[in-house]
Amino acid sequence: MPLIGSNTARCASAYNTSDLDRQSSLPMTDTLKEAVEKALGTTPVNDDHKQLIADVKEKCDDYISSGSTTLFDFPEWHALQTYLGGYYVGDVKVIRRYAENTLPTLN
Repeated sequence: MPLIGSNTARCASAYNTSDLDRQSSLPMTDTLKEAVEKALGTTPVNDDHKQLIADVKEKCDDYISSGSTTLFDFPEWHALQTYLGGYYVGDVKVIRRYAENTLPTLN
């Protein structure tokens, strides 16, 4: 959006953030697993994107090792989804900063 606040300011109630406490009761579905796998399989377009994929993969590996069945959701995953959803347009470092601060902003 060409204004301060972007789409989030106009979303009319939805607010995307990684919130492990609030999302702890949500199950990890096969559809969500496929989305993570697909995102991790994308070809990086730059070094920052490559690092973001590696960071999400590390979180995902830890998640799988834990045996958790709840929703996989971390700021790094939120950042990767945001970058991919924006068709690889944007500064990954800025997107990561945004994703790391959405929960404190919500709170």
